[in-house]
Amino acid sequence: MKGVGAEGRHAIRDGSMVDSRARQGRVQQPLGAGTDALLGLAQDLGSVWGDLRGSLQKITEAASRAVGCERVSVWLYDEGRTAIQCEDLFERSTGEHDCGAVLPRADVPRYFEALEDERVLAVHDARRDRRTDAFHDDYLVPNDIYSMLDAPIRRGGVTVGVICHEHTGSERTWTDAEELLAGSFADFASLVLEASAAPTGLAQATDPRSYTPKHLVDRILTQKTAIEGERKHVTVLFADLADSTALAERLGDPEEMHQLLDRAFQLMLEEIHGVEGTINQFTGDGVMALFGAPLALEDGPQRAISAALEIQRALAPLDAEVQEAHGGRFRMRIGIHTGPVVVGRIGDDLRMDYTAVGDTTNLAARLEEMAAPGSVVVSEAVQRLVEGYFDVRPLAPAQVKGKAGPIQAYEVVAAHQVAGRIDVASGSAGGLTDYVERERELDALMAAHEQAKAGHGQVAFVVGEAGLGKSRLLHEFRRRLGTEQHIWIEGRCASYAQSTPFHAIADSVRRLHRIDDRDDESRAQAKLVAREDLMGDEFAWTLPYLRVLLSLPSGDAEVDALDAMSRRAEMCRALHARMLRIAEQMPVVLVMEDLH
Repeated sequence: MKGVGAEGRHAIRDGSMVDSRARQGRVQQPLGAGTDALLGLAQDLGSVWGDLRGSLQKITEAASRAVGCERVSVWLYDEGRTAIQCEDLFERSTGEHDCGAVLPRADVPRYFEALEDERVLAVHDARRDRRTDAFHDDYLVPNDIYSMLDAPIRRGGVTVGVICHEHTGSERTWTDAEELLAGSFADFASLVLEASAAPTGLAQATDPRSYTPKHLVDRILTQKTAIEGERKHVTVLFADLADSTALAERLGDPEEMHQLLDRAFQLMLEEIHGVEGTINQFTGDGVMALFGAPLALEDGPQRAISAALEIQRALAPLDAEVQEAHGGRFRMRIGIHTGPVVVGRIGDDLRMDYTAVGDTTNLAARLEEMAAPGSVVVSEAVQRLVEGYFDVRPLAPAQVKGKAGPIQAYEVVAAHQVAGRIDVASGSAGGLTDYVERERELDALMAAHEQAKAGHGQVAFVVGEAGLGKSRLLHEFRRRLGTEQHIWIEGRCASYAQSTPFHAIADSVRRLHRIDDRDDESRAQAKLVAREDLMGDEFAWTLPYLRVLLSLPSGDAEVDALDAMSRRAEMCRALHARMLRIAEQMPVVLVMEDLH
């Protein structure tokens, strides 16, 4: 019974969830030999893939060497979740494996509570810690065990077991890097459990090419040689299901929990890939996404927040479904930070090695921990970069693990109502370049405006390198128009929306009607109708097409019955008619940023 009570080695570290997130996938923190051990394990598992027993033995041996402890074991819950059974125990000094011991939940309830609630359990003094002292006489003292480091093994948000690391001979204070390693070995255990049950599904879930859109795959593979080895500014997004353990217990069926997470992941993938972010790893019941590598993006923080807000909106129906069926909640916490990383090798399978500079990765995960369920929290660095584009609420300064002093964080409320780049830049310090020697260009724009007032529509292209002053010129143009009667409509083309028809037009319509992320369907509809006084009754036929443009219900059965090509043609006709109608009443200045 060498394994009896092996689960008693579990101490709880507040905030360990952060490290458990950063541990997964291909993130390289300064773990030294630990990183080599993980890479070596990944290779060794290939020879026994699908063999549960052989795979677990590989994991316990690698963990013992990497963490530097005498005993490592893997325990799994029984079917009724009333006990855990030792599937493999490796003793480093003898090189022997054992298994079969059983630990009932009723014998050590405080330990099981900690196992369900915490991400990583790091017990420095196992003989006196209240969660593990029950093992003192029968297990800890006979086996000369003083300290334990345990990481729960989770599948689909449900705790299915634990990997236990035991230090003998003296007490040991576990480091953050060791906690990170323990979590990584737990993740490997989760993977081999899934592989032994459904190898084809596992291959699909762990191959980034299987869930990354082809156009992004092609761009990554084309650009990868240009960024390998480079220092890049990357925005990191961590999303995690709030109170997942409680929800899993409420559902009672791990498979149902797994299905819910699969649905959520699909929705999240669509929103992240939609703005050209990439999934770096799945974290059990959440994801880690990157914006800025391996695809270079000039506005990574803005895209990350946009994706986060869309994720929360997309998951709202799933949350409502879970509430109605089970009385629980299905809400994600999201944290976002930005900072430098050094990009390593990018494989043909899209997996990217990188080394975080400073706390780029960990702080994003800490911010996710701070977020309330269903909310998005960003760092001060991110907030400075997106100031004006989003409405935010400052949170109370908070102390987080790894930081000497408290940090300032912000909760994102919604995208800003009038967040055109010209508006934002003109309202922020240093947002626009100095206005120098642009009178000729400004006079040309004013002349075009006069022609439009006389009934002769004009098109002007403002072209120049980044930083040359294009936005400043348009700001001065708008300022010179002053109180002169006109309607200014601003939209923006986005590189990630090239495959989305009418994206820039829809963006400009939302800004014109001041429809933002806080507006539900009924409020958005009301804002559209509120400006129909400019149209008149004879243009009522165009309103359903405007609703379709904004992905709202058309409210017209005949419009819904049209095929896609006919509906698009009629939408163009409606937009043209509405624009001419507005222009009959006053001059219209339609500005499209980033038109390529």
